[in-house]
Amino acid sequence: MKKQILQAIASLSLSLALTSTGCLVAETTDSESLSALAQGQRRYEEPDDCTGKSVKVAWLGTVPNNTFDGAELQGARESAARMKSTVQEFYSNFDPNLQLQQCNQIVQSKSHDAIVIIPMDSTGIIPCVTAAKQKGIPVVATQIAIGADPASIEPQVPGQVGAVLTPVAKFGSELTSLVVSLCGQTAPCNIVYLAGSLGVSIDAIALSDLNAATQTHPNMRIVAQREVYWDGGLAQAAMQDILAQNRDIQVVVTSGDQMTQGAEQAILAAQLPVLPKLVGAGVGGFAVDAIRAGRWNASFVVLPYDEGWLGAKIAIRAARGQKIKDAGIDPVAQKGLPAFMTTENQSLFSKFTIQWPG
Repeated sequence: MKKQILQAIASLSLSLALTSTGCLVAETTDSESLSALAQGQRRYEEPDDCTGKSVKVAWLGTVPNNTFDGAELQGARESAARMKSTVQEFYSNFDPNLQLQQCNQIVQSKSHDAIVIIPMDSTGIIPCVTAAKQKGIPVVATQIAIGADPASIEPQVPGQVGAVLTPVAKFGSELTSLVVSLCGQTAPCNIVYLAGSLGVSIDAIALSDLNAATQTHPNMRIVAQREVYWDGGLAQAAMQDILAQNRDIQVVVTSGDQMTQGAEQAILAAQLPVLPKLVGAGVGGFAVDAIRAGRWNASFVVLPYDEGWLGAKIAIRAARGQKIKDAGIDPVAQKGLPAFMTTENQSLFSKFTIQWPG
């Protein structure tokens, strides 16, 4: 009788674990920081997350050594593992044509049940999303919107079942306001912009907004812009070249913390009499330390792990025919964080959990 009671208690305990978290907690071999990040997603778990078939998710990213995208991929993998599904990565090397080809091949072969994609071309990828819908393969956008509206976090295209991103339009507008503030009355305020890719909307919109601001703030001038593919080494080389031609730089802006790191190295090596103000994007570990130390002025807040975790969750639930509670999510807004971490608002990030090294 005692044995039967113990078995019943054990069965009840397992049942409670499953119903409270939706799935048994997947083991992880990653660092404590990633485990903490996964723990931070508990409020998004649903009781039926592990109900249904194992789903094969295709994740379409940029390059293997991009640590920001790597954090998103890790989030997607941990989410999928919890939901008893899998993720396979594909890399476009920032080539929208290659990405479209990869997407079309996945759809035509039906090799995967769902697609999570960082679109290199917001509108150019639409034909694949349309084809995926016809094949019953749901698509989720992360980082950058699919569709014509770069400010929207909602799915814009038939066949797209979710979007998990901080809008690139927000980067452009908030960055411009920040740079206007950093320049103040300094004349001239010479600005360098290091782009990840001029063909990707995050950089195209930011440059458009900054150029418009120079029309109403004549002290501001964009004196150089380079495309360095979110690579620290390329950013360092580009900044060295820029400084060889013009050492009078007041602000350096990038769309990725990796590039700000490279720019900083070139600036320090140049031994400028006055250091320019530095602005990055991604608020990775390096940026957080640099802002707290007063070396950088700001970094745009984006949460790649959250984007991957939530993007995979939506994709898997859609592939199973399960209800999607929220198809459009801005993880930064969900956490009530400001657009930028700056030297002035550090107190708002006292409990911030870093999602990538930077």
